[in-house]
Amino acid sequence: MIVENFISGLVLSLAVGGLIGLERERTNAQTVVGLRSFALISMFGMILASVFYTLSPLFIITGFIGVFSLSIIYYYLRTFSFKNLGVTTAVVIPITFVLGVLIGLGFAVEAGVSAIIITFLLVEKSKVHSLVRTISKEEIIDLMIFAIIAFILYPYLPIQPYNFLGRSIDLHFFLWVVVVFSLIGFIAHFLMKFFKKNGLLYASFFGGVISSLSVVYFFSIKSKSEKIVNFVYAAATVGSVTGDLLILLLTSPALFSLVWLPFVCFALTFSYFVFKERAGSRINIFEKPLSLSMVLEFSALFFIITFLLSLASNFNSVGVVLASFLGGIANSMAVFASVSILYSSSQVGFLTVFFSLFFAVAGSSVAKILVLNFTHKNKKTPWKEFFAAVIVSLSVFFITYFLFR
Repeated sequence: MIVENFISGLVLSLAVGGLIGLERERTNAQTVVGLRSFALISMFGMILASVFYTLSPLFIITGFIGVFSLSIIYYYLRTFSFKNLGVTTAVVIPITFVLGVLIGLGFAVEAGVSAIIITFLLVEKSKVHSLVRTISKEEIIDLMIFAIIAFILYPYLPIQPYNFLGRSIDLHFFLWVVVVFSLIGFIAHFLMKFFKKNGLLYASFFGGVISSLSVVYFFSIKSKSEKIVNFVYAAATVGSVTGDLLILLLTSPALFSLVWLPFVCFALTFSYFVFKERAGSRINIFEKPLSLSMVLEFSALFFIITFLLSLASNFNSVGVVLASFLGGIANSMAVFASVSILYSSSQVGFLTVFFSLFFAVAGSSVAKILVLNFTHKNKKTPWKEFFAAVIVSLSVFFITYFLFR
């Protein structure tokens, strides 16, 4: 078994180093450091880790120093002898050694994934550079805000629940949801920025993930076309449900596994109307990937909804469902995150949880239709699509509930 593990590690280390070396040799027509050199460097790290690590970690440290020195010598020769200022290959050499060490220590999957990512970045050099040049100052500032929230505030927040007006609030989980919300905002922004062929679809869907009500209101003011606003409503609703399910998957995988199917059917029903009334336009509704006011607004809504649902759980199931419906009007994603807390703490039963989630989605959908009714008084609004989605999703829920309970 030991010999088999060693041989498999040897082969994988050669493959990982060879993959990176192949790209380097193909791209730069390397004559000094190419496929064979990178494969051997990775294999060297793997052998040191698998054979000599148990004797002393100093063997790995010494090997790394040796490879790093080789990298410096290589850079010096390229810079002063061949007048080539490229630093990428010199940086990748010690990284390849580290990947070999990871394989030798049993982290083969991590090393393989890292090698694929590194090779992708090397292959797509021109695209990466062009992408970086399009990043604005505001986007960098917003990225810094996200980094502060995700990597400074979140890790150092106390894990113990905080007592607020006699109710226990998990601030650590609260900030985790805010981080996820911010990350979704970034993904939505950059997808819409760099994939503009179907601008209206992307803007409506990914905008709906963040705030479907805002998206519908924005386009209902900008456009008087019944077809466009109904298309936006359907796409934003699909995006909203997608975001709700994503936040549920990340906060409570167990609950997600029980309720995902009816909500997917709800979204698929609306997807039919999206493609039925497909509209094309190059519109981007977000000037910034992460608005601090947007994050603060979501945080406040999430905190208030969580607190109100915690209070409502002391009364009866109707109170929780009603609170979820009202909360869904503001932000259904915040309700999904809050209800997952109630489910995890066993404060309410499964049926109450499902109908709370369902009425949160319903509240969000009804609010958007009312906005369309207000801004397009003399035009048809998508009540038919909404009731069709409700019937389909509830039918799926009751069928699965009575069959598999």
